[in-house]
Amino acid sequence: MVNLGADRALCEPTVPSFFTFHLAALALLVIACGSSSRVARFTGAAAAGPTGALVVSGECGVPDGVLVLMRAQGAPQLGAQIEQATLTPVRGGHYAADLGLYETLSYHIVVMISPAWNAPNALPKAPPSFRDPALIVSRTRDGWQMRREFDARLGAPEQEKQLLADHLRLATDALRALELSAKNLHALDDKSDRGDLARWLRLHLERQRGSVLVHEGIDPIFPLLHGQLREIDTALLKRYHAILARLTGATTELDKMSKSWQTVDRALEKARQTVADIEAKIR
Repeated sequence: MVNLGADRALCEPTVPSFFTFHLAALALLVIACGSSSRVARFTGAAAAGPTGALVVSGECGVPDGVLVLMRAQGAPQLGAQIEQATLTPVRGGHYAADLGLYETLSYHIVVMISPAWNAPNALPKAPPSFRDPALIVSRTRDGWQMRREFDARLGAPEQEKQLLADHLRLATDALRALELSAKNLHALDDKSDRGDLARWLRLHLERQRGSVLVHEGIDPIFPLLHGQLREIDTALLKRYHAILARLTGATTELDKMSKSWQTVDRALEKARQTVADIEAKIR
């Protein structure tokens, strides 16, 4: 005789094994979901905000408070040297920041997230994986970083071209004035002419007042070039005082000043090269 009851008992799951199965499934679900700090998405866009400045925004599927690093460079392909960077927190899966850039330029923008500039455990330790080829994930010494790059524009291309040309013209005018001052001072040095030194300084300062060098600030489009122009001016004034000290016999002062034209010549050559590089890109 076959004991059907016994066979049924062998085939049907017992109460403990039923709960064990579901507990195991629940554990697997928790593992599969992973930490709540995983990165679900990361988008980016930019446009003119209410004030006309560049606003960068996007979605970022991370916990609130995670910091997004954003960096915008204005027309780097055309030789401009303007850029801005900031950190902004994620709120409700979104981030946004006004970068305070108003110049009518094309901008190259990079947005990034990384454990390196966030609180411990705010982001997963392992780098996330996405199928989106525009999201670049890389390992770093501090763990990993993920970035998205895109372009945006304020104004029209014609405005960009005119803005760059105007700023370059002002810088070039200042460079020409400095070159003339250098040429005249060189001649005075060769002739050892004390009488014209005072006149040289007056003319040099007048040329400055007609150029961008008169302003205390720095050119926002070409700050590197503007800094090089100021280096030329500083070197020229040191050279002037060195010549004055030599011709008046103030040897103790001469030791504190520029002893040769090398500093002036190098500064002039750097600025000329920068102007040439920018002109080649703007054409």
